[in-house]
Amino acid sequence: MRTCKVNAKIGISSSAVIGRVDPSAYVNIVSAGSNDPANPDLRANLERIRSRASRVIWILPIETRARAEVQAVATAHGDPVVSFAPAGDRVHPRSEIGLARSIAAVMAARLG
Repeated sequence: MRTCKVNAKIGISSSAVIGRVDPSAYVNIVSAGSNDPANPDLRANLERIRSRASRVIWILPIETRARAEVQAVATAHGDPVVSFAPAGDRVHPRSEIGLARSIAAVMAARLG
């Protein structure tokens, strides 16, 4: 997505994502929870992430517990979510292009 500013790092925890949220961005596309699904503070971290952004599109993790927490926060705030087919590691997307297309479709449909 050429028009997006990327502020990502593979392997970071949900608490590390908090500081990467850009409050001035039109929308933040957030992938969090995959690396710390058993973290007892995951839900609180996701809420802190959400509190820093005006609009969020959440990327749903594959791991069941993290996925449920992300979905719950998204639902509570009326935020859209996107999912993806996982690669062999069952963490990352099989196709980054496919994920980007899903995000673009949500942006067009939900955010104008």
